[in-house]
Amino acid sequence: MEPQRWHRVDRILQGALALNVDERNAFVDSACKGDESLRNEVISLLSLEDQARGIIDVPAFELAAPFLASNQADLSEGQFVGRYKILVLLGVGGMGEVYLAEDTKLGRKIALKLLPADFTRDIDRVRRFQQEARAASALNHPNIVTIHETGEFQDRHFIATEFIEGETLRERMTGARINLGETLDIAVQVAGALAASHQAGIVHRDIKPENIMVRTDGYVKVLDFGLAKLAEQAPYDGSGERSSSKTNTTPGLLLGTVNYMSPEQAREHDLDGRSDIFSLGIVLYEMIAGQSPFQGDTNSDVIAALLKEQPAPLSQFVPDLPAEAQAIVDKALAKDRTARYRTSDDLLAALKSLRRELEVEQTLGSKREVGARALPNSIPAEKRIHPEEGREAKAGFGVGRSKAVVGILIMVVMTVAALVIWKNNTGPGSTEAASVLRTMQITSWSGLDCSPSISPDGNTVAFSSERTGSFEIYVKQLMADDGGEKQLTSDGAQNFQATFSPDGRSIAYHSSKRGGVWIIPTTGGSSKQLTRFGSHPAWSRDGSQIAFQSSSGVGVGFNDSNAQPPSTLWLVSAEGGEPRQLTEVGNPVGGHGAPSWSPDGKRIAFDSSEYAHYVVWSVSVQGGDLKRTSGSFKSATDAAYAPDGKSIYFVTDFGGALQKVNVSETGEPIGEPVKVLDASGSRIRQASISADGKRIVYSALSTSGDIWSTDILPEGYKTTAGPIQLTHAKNTRNSTPVFSPDANKIAYVVLNVGKSFQVWVMDAAGDHNKQLADNGTFPAWFPDGNRIAFLSEGAYWSVPLQGGEKNKLFDFGGDVGIARLSPDGTRVAFHSTRSGTRNVWVVSIQGGPPKQLTFDKEAAGFPVWSPDGKWLAFARDHTDGQDLAIIPSAGGEPIQLTFDKAGALHNDWSPDGDKVLFARQRDSIWNVYSVSRSTKAIKQMTTFAKLGAYVRYPAWSPLNNRIAYEYAETAGNIWMAELK
Repeated sequence: MEPQRWHRVDRILQGALALNVDERNAFVDSACKGDESLRNEVISLLSLEDQARGIIDVPAFELAAPFLASNQADLSEGQFVGRYKILVLLGVGGMGEVYLAEDTKLGRKIALKLLPADFTRDIDRVRRFQQEARAASALNHPNIVTIHETGEFQDRHFIATEFIEGETLRERMTGARINLGETLDIAVQVAGALAASHQAGIVHRDIKPENIMVRTDGYVKVLDFGLAKLAEQAPYDGSGERSSSKTNTTPGLLLGTVNYMSPEQAREHDLDGRSDIFSLGIVLYEMIAGQSPFQGDTNSDVIAALLKEQPAPLSQFVPDLPAEAQAIVDKALAKDRTARYRTSDDLLAALKSLRRELEVEQTLGSKREVGARALPNSIPAEKRIHPEEGREAKAGFGVGRSKAVVGILIMVVMTVAALVIWKNNTGPGSTEAASVLRTMQITSWSGLDCSPSISPDGNTVAFSSERTGSFEIYVKQLMADDGGEKQLTSDGAQNFQATFSPDGRSIAYHSSKRGGVWIIPTTGGSSKQLTRFGSHPAWSRDGSQIAFQSSSGVGVGFNDSNAQPPSTLWLVSAEGGEPRQLTEVGNPVGGHGAPSWSPDGKRIAFDSSEYAHYVVWSVSVQGGDLKRTSGSFKSATDAAYAPDGKSIYFVTDFGGALQKVNVSETGEPIGEPVKVLDASGSRIRQASISADGKRIVYSALSTSGDIWSTDILPEGYKTTAGPIQLTHAKNTRNSTPVFSPDANKIAYVVLNVGKSFQVWVMDAAGDHNKQLADNGTFPAWFPDGNRIAFLSEGAYWSVPLQGGEKNKLFDFGGDVGIARLSPDGTRVAFHSTRSGTRNVWVVSIQGGPPKQLTFDKEAAGFPVWSPDGKWLAFARDHTDGQDLAIIPSAGGEPIQLTFDKAGALHNDWSPDGDKVLFARQRDSIWNVYSVSRSTKAIKQMTTFAKLGAYVRYPAWSPLNNRIAYEYAETAGNIWMAELK
């Protein structure tokens, strides 16, 4: 069928679907005006309306079905589509066939949707499909169906997604009753999925019970991004509102499901994430009330209701429903979207707050026990009950609460908790979790003790320490009065990351100088090399295998999977042999490090660097089946399975706290993480749990990072002068310096552990420090030198140099890492994973659609402008390392500057535009280097030699007389927490 023909079918079909079923035939007869062939095509598609369900559900009316194709044949059992082996046909709908298939490479079941051949003939639809499929596949969120791959087979597009076993929320609502606790749990998970989608610039546009899957373990997956639209960002107009993308690309085509549309969607107005909030409000209302808030005999009646009528109060159906629940639903269902929740994150916070409040009331013995009470079933329209009947049927929902009593009980609990914390050790590791009995300091050296591992019996800790001048492996009896420390290695090879074997007889560790993973008896003796490369060893629970990361991160207070060439996970027999690669570069995004085995040996948890932070994942030991665990934390690392395998511990907020989240056997997180330990001003890292789960050892670290400067000397000029320290931090980091255009001032960022980043400014000599803004990163100067721009919460802001109110310039409309303002102040370069992997983008300071400059499949980032604004330097990842490249800021082919793949991060340019400044790590030592564009010669600019210190974020003075950078050192000790 020709595209023009299909567009005509599409318009008539949409018009018919807006009518009552009894009115459709007459409308089609009139619209087709005697064209019998056209009429038959429309009638055929109308008959498919009830069949359009699949793993990624797209209604039959969005696209012609197999009926419109002349060469479509069903696939047969055993046939291959690429590496996917067809097992069985699941169904046929308006978007083609959906099959259950086996991924023969990764050994997992997947759902394969094969799209109609006619799809490929419409160039515009192919473009939209590819754009939206790429965007949806980048949504790495545990509550969003995972798209594994998109491709082509015999001129037909296909989508491979995870196969989900469970029931739709619609089916769940028609089954056993849903209680309020489960209702909130489902709503929280859906809101979390929408928050991730909206942050990536994607509006779902069809949130409804049919597109929400509930697994048997209560875990929720949001399906159907077939109607999703990238929310193209328009320039900010200063009104507090931002114009967003149009609902449809085809005028008159009303997309979505009428009963769950927002008012602006029904009017075919511009859409943003608040449209999805309205739809979720309808779903939440329906879960509580058992019926839709907007009803009518025809689609037109429903649209009229949602545009003009207010839904009946939920108290008519559930008399004792908490007032907060009604308030949440009312705000989500506001007709005027400016009166709704501003973002899905705001809705998510409100839902979580209500859920926590109910949990507290139940814990304190509230008579209402509302979380356990059943809400009414979802009831078909023809069987809906009257409010009076509903009140009688639900009278047992609960009794009213007494807020005064609750407040008194909360005060009592807080007082008792405060006494418990005061009674126990109050050093690093003070706790908010009732399960922690006490914390105690195990080592007390003034330098750095790190990377601890607790023995299986919970009585001994192995750790690394630099107390002899180089990092060596030590063991210590936890409760010994005489110190009980024993040094196991003494070869000066910089040894880290000790980890006990399950039988407690051996310790595996990483040797930085000698390379690879080594094993030594717990009692001491000779070490044996197990691998030639890699670090962060982790024993399987049966002791037969060791997992490790490929890069040689030293692990001193931070994981180097982001500072090294892209790290991957590997497995090797504990007896030796050839290692087997487990994960692939870029899947997930960033380096993969710090593995931890599940007790059953089926999965491995690890952390992965995503642009400016880390995320915790788990992977099957067979490879694939990736599951994101850590949720929406800005940074989560150091994953460690609990001994029972039912939860995973990980460190969040850049070491600010140790969290624990429950997980299923297949790696999906269950519920929200719970805080176990608070760092109390230090950073918690590398937690290790005893076999009985009663003790946790960890590093309590403090990093002091300061801005330093080094003079740039003419060729042949020698001096004894060393680096100059400009700031003097204590347990904080001063980072990302940038010179003002006149070189008289330096803007920088102050990071307090577990707190927000702050933008500061000082004189170039290090005097007159002044804070300008909270919660900001990567400051940049406007050309006039009177304003500073910075990145904060996915938006770009400015603040006057003299201080005052910050001004929001524009939203990035999706995830964003490092952002840099161009020298003329008109554009911003940033890196983002919105295209699926991390790449470099440029956007106008006025906002609008960003332009993608790099298209690397692995990762590209850390962009910085040349002085004339014509070029961007950036770091580019490869499977064998990382190099430095430049690219025209208007777009074009990149030019490689470094060729040794030794790494290149946090760049800047010389004032003459010939040299690019960068930080790199060689032999685990950080320093600043430069490379010439004209000669490709590399020069080392600083000469630091301390292992465990790092030098990053270099900046070149406009006067060409010096460079500034962050130099940081870490100190800390080993601590232990005892659990109930």
